[in-house]
Amino acid sequence: MRSSRFLSSRRALPIVTAAVVTLAGLGIVSPASAETPALGVVSTNQQTSTPLGDEAPANFTIANVKVGANVRQGPGLDQKILGTAALGSTVQSTGKRTKTGALEWKEVKFGTGTGWIASTKLKAAGVTPPAPAAPAAPVVTNLADEAPGKYTVSGLPASSQLNVRQNPGVGQTILGGLPEGTTVESTGKHANVGTREWKQVKFKNSTGWVSTRYLAKAS
Repeated sequence: MRSSRFLSSRRALPIVTAAVVTLAGLGIVSPASAETPALGVVSTNQQTSTPLGDEAPANFTIANVKVGANVRQGPGLDQKILGTAALGSTVQSTGKRTKTGALEWKEVKFGTGTGWIASTKLKAAGVTPPAPAAPAAPVVTNLADEAPGKYTVSGLPASSQLNVRQNPGVGQTILGGLPEGTTVESTGKHANVGTREWKQVKFKNSTGWVSTRYLAKAS
């Protein structure tokens, strides 16, 4: 009798196995197997996001990727992908950032809205230095009038002329030039521009200003 019951039990095993196989074929699985990744079911546990302090908005270049960086609806790898920012392209952050798991994420402008990109895919874009400030205009100091006199243009570099300008200073409009050896007559007016002295001289029925650096008192 004992042997008979054992044999009967062994014969029932294939029937149970077949039933399990049949149920699996119908898509019915046990609660434990529903958690198995092999069946394509992903755990619904989400990573915790920790907001970080806001920073100044800035431009970033997409880097450390082969093609592009995914822009997601929220900070986290489990968030919906809105699109892709191409490698080398520039994105502008809003200043908001957060940490999800071990990754820091930055909110960036994307399309007509915003999205999130992992900071490991971003590098600070080159900052264009501000244009240098224009140099301050030299200070013109008018000096007390002196007696008019005659001067000879002297000491010019070879094949050059002494510029006659509308007002004292190297940045003023050039009215013409005086060759080496030319004699001119001053009006008595003179001024310092920075550390250089200028004299007003008669020039083509009018007046102009020349640097005293190339003037010698006529004998």
